[in-house]
Amino acid sequence: MLTRTYSNSFFKLSNFLLASSLFFLSSCDFFSRRILAKPVVQVENLKLSAKDFSYELANRLKDFDALAAKDPKILAVQRDQIINDFVVTSVVSLWFDENKMTLSPEEVSAEIKKTSSAYPNDSSFRDALSEAGTTFGEWSAKVEAGLKKKKLFEYLKKNSPEPSEAELQSYYNTNKMKYEQKDLVMLSHILVNDDNQADIILKLVKKQKFADVAKQYSSAY
Repeated sequence: MLTRTYSNSFFKLSNFLLASSLFFLSSCDFFSRRILAKPVVQVENLKLSAKDFSYELANRLKDFDALAAKDPKILAVQRDQIINDFVVTSVVSLWFDENKMTLSPEEVSAEIKKTSSAYPNDSSFRDALSEAGTTFGEWSAKVEAGLKKKKLFEYLKKNSPEPSEAELQSYYNTNKMKYEQKDLVMLSHILVNDDNQADIILKLVKKQKFADVAKQYSSAY
């Protein structure tokens, strides 16, 4: 069972929280704990509370400038992404439980080590987590969720039958808009100061590579 309980009124609430910089929602005097605990989206017994939703939204918007963070389109994209990520993670987690599948500590540890090894030392890695506004525990949970998703897709790829030509054609016909691409025009230019220079450049590009002429003579470089 999948239910979504978020609404426009909730989105107005999250906007207010962001505008007021009330990131520590549990201490907010304007809203009760009951409201903050209310699920925004629920997949079976897994719930994303209003508090966690607002925290995640604030964390995603912190890298935007003040104007962009209030843009309705950007807010809508970020909200939908949080919901979609939670739904996918929840479905994967429930599938693992139902099929009694697990990740070994070694698998999780190896993935964590693989990512953290890109940093010079543990201290710089922890600093990076801090700058991203997440704890090691929260990050580790996301790593584990990503591994579960990868393992599920590998299982489905291995055990699911290949789609028939008729099924592929049917899917394409239903989703044509996803595969349509508008014509693209690639434009390169050489910026010069006057018409005399432009005439000289026109003669040069007939004998030399356009990129070389642009690099040498264009004012844009």
